[in-house]
Amino acid sequence: MANRRHETQNAHDRVFMDVWGWVRWWLLLCCGLSCPVVVGYQILGWLKTGHWRGIALADWIGRNQSPLWQWIYEPHSWYGLHVIVKFSIFDLPVWFWLVVIFYMTESWMGSKERTWSRSVKAHSEKD
Repeated sequence: MANRRHETQNAHDRVFMDVWGWVRWWLLLCCGLSCPVVVGYQILGWLKTGHWRGIALADWIGRNQSPLWQWIYEPHSWYGLHVIVKFSIFDLPVWFWLVVIFYMTESWMGSKERTWSRSVKAHSEKD
């Protein structure tokens, strides 16, 4: 009975790792390709006009009348957090966030794979 449960758990682990493997590669592909495209777009704009136009996260996510945007434009509290959020949204370029997402995804999924391989190895040594 325990062996059958072990085989079922391994099958579930393999499915999980397959699904997350595809998600990982999709995210890495999107971020990995988007970053050069964004920087290339900025370079082409600079070559054309001679003026570097930074593309901030706020340019991509849009502005609306949500409470978050109202707080960003007119904070009434949490002033230190406001400085950090405003800098992150308006001053850091989009390519920076794409690189951060790329490396966070890669490191998180890499740690998941290492944990999964150790788990499979430990289970196979028990048998």
